[in-house]
Amino acid sequence: MFHCFRPSGGCEWFGGELAGFVRHFNAKNGTTYELDRCLDVRKGGRQQPEPEVLVRSDNSIETMVIERKMFVWPKDYLKQHRDEHVFSERIQSRLKDLFQDDLYMLRVDASSLREAGKRKDEILTNADQITDLVTRNRSKLTQLKGIKSTLPFQWSFGHARDEERSDDAPERGVGIEINDGMSFFGGVGWSEYQKSCEEIPAEVTRLLEAADRKFVNYPTSLKVVLMELVGEFEFGDDIKRIIAEANLPPRVDQVWVAEPGHNDDFEPEMTYTQIR
Repeated sequence: MFHCFRPSGGCEWFGGELAGFVRHFNAKNGTTYELDRCLDVRKGGRQQPEPEVLVRSDNSIETMVIERKMFVWPKDYLKQHRDEHVFSERIQSRLKDLFQDDLYMLRVDASSLREAGKRKDEILTNADQITDLVTRNRSKLTQLKGIKSTLPFQWSFGHARDEERSDDAPERGVGIEINDGMSFFGGVGWSEYQKSCEEIPAEVTRLLEAADRKFVNYPTSLKVVLMELVGEFEFGDDIKRIIAEANLPPRVDQVWVAEPGHNDDFEPEMTYTQIR
């Protein structure tokens, strides 16, 4: 699962999927919660942390407060993801106008991309080296059915394969495939996955305890933590199991997981699962 993160800031009802979650919650439970007010909006002088929003049912009696937490794993995933965007945007900007007769794909390995450059200038230099090689060897694309190199790391460039030409893919231009292979967490092996499973419970506990502190002022409201999975979770069931087995702080009533999925028309859509 590859999930782009949603920036925080402002009221989470509008930018953090909370409106969609409440619609799902109402449909599942036969409730009628609607937004009453945004709580966790930064104001000068505020001391007590607050949950994201308070929602109220149409009888004006029942209330629910929701705290959204982004569960990011591996911990450096957001930096990795930003670096991949920097790399991809540089490739696109230098090659898109040169290859307009068909759809082409540049294929790189995610772990190689990360190991080859940590700083932005290194990432841009690597992208430039690849685009220079592609540009110099354009004439070989037809006779060789593609270009390959190990500089600055292993990559290949050529016409898109049939399986890469999806309905939403453009007919012409350059696409970038950053391949994680069959391993877990962006190119690491089983031993790293097991190590991650040993470390994840502590991160889950930290997030739940942080959420618990925000519920202090709402003893009579239903208190819900919405944990949004951000990262690459090819073993998603294991992540949910770890969340289900974590110690639940006293003020937390329910824990839900949000993760990317699709609707009946196979359009991207967030899915919500109650874990506790």
